[in-house]
Amino acid sequence: MRRFFYPQNIFWIEPEEMAEIEKRANEGDKDAKFMLGRFHIVCQPTAESPNIAYTLFTEAMALGSLEAEVELSYMHRYGESNLPADIHKSDSMLLHAVSEGCELAALRYAKRMIYGDLYTEANPKKALEHIDSFIEAGFSPADWYYLKGCAIEEISGHAAAAQWYLKARERGCIVAHAYAAVALCYDDKFNLVDHELFMDLTDKGFLHNDSFSFALQKLALLDRYENVAAEERDEFIKARLNDLELIAKMGIGAAAKTLGDLYRYGEYDQEEDFDKAWKWYARGALYGHCDCYAGLYSMAKTKDYEADDIFKEACAIRAIRYGSEEMLREVVEQYRRGKFTDYAAEIEKYYIAIYDKMVEDEDEDEPEIDDDGRYDPYV
Repeated sequence: MRRFFYPQNIFWIEPEEMAEIEKRANEGDKDAKFMLGRFHIVCQPTAESPNIAYTLFTEAMALGSLEAEVELSYMHRYGESNLPADIHKSDSMLLHAVSEGCELAALRYAKRMIYGDLYTEANPKKALEHIDSFIEAGFSPADWYYLKGCAIEEISGHAAAAQWYLKARERGCIVAHAYAAVALCYDDKFNLVDHELFMDLTDKGFLHNDSFSFALQKLALLDRYENVAAEERDEFIKARLNDLELIAKMGIGAAAKTLGDLYRYGEYDQEEDFDKAWKWYARGALYGHCDCYAGLYSMAKTKDYEADDIFKEACAIRAIRYGSEEMLREVVEQYRRGKFTDYAAEIEKYYIAIYDKMVEDEDEDEPEIDDDGRYDPYV
């Protein structure tokens, strides 16, 4: 069941295994219901997948699955399956699962502390204390070493985190392969400083079914486009496009976003193709990538693609729910001009206060203007 904790793992599960899980779920197995729900909410195989997942998680929770309660908490957070976004209910459900000893809940709680979100201030030092307590309590170390690396990276940078990603990788945490490659091969400004080692580590990660390693490698190759000889560029970009399409189908939203941008703006010497751009933004949106939702909203707003106002506004709201500060600004400003009235309750309850705090913080950061009319950075 642990494989289902991380979304990228689920894309590698064979159809025969999923059929067996579905059979067990239909027989009333709570863990199988959780796993089948995860398959639907992550892979989105049908248009009804969010509703199917909600039903499965609800049934599993009724049978005592704390993991299903965690998933339902996120469905309430993101407003999946036509649920109203409810941050208080989401937080309460997650914390209840943590208090009952659910390791998945504790892992999610720790990650939220590390990085924060629109509603939670990042606190990697506090997260580190939480993580160490679980390691000391004897929980499976692989995932906790990985999260310890994440917390230390936020506090002290790549180099300090590398040893923990390597320990996590050695103990079977698949996603730690990609994080170790970044920690060992990039500087803290995200410049790739050891290309050969990076290629070797990401190759090994992909051999262990780490989709992130494959994605990082192919995206890094795309960055080398300007250094490719002119006569070789057509073949180079054709190969990279094939890579990106494969990665996007593995559930990596960043690849779908890259493809959407590429076709929308005609990047890498490609012709603009709004139909393809929309297709790839939509693919990334299925996986909950906030920038892909923002891309759909932007294309609809600029009339690059025909979509009605209901769909356009829904994309903007879902972009916020998945973490887009850019869309939060857009929505609040448009709401104050009379738009987004269908979402008035949600905007008033959550987003206006966040927006006003963002503006206030920016005003405090603005340098003062001297009497001569120039900014004075030393005031």
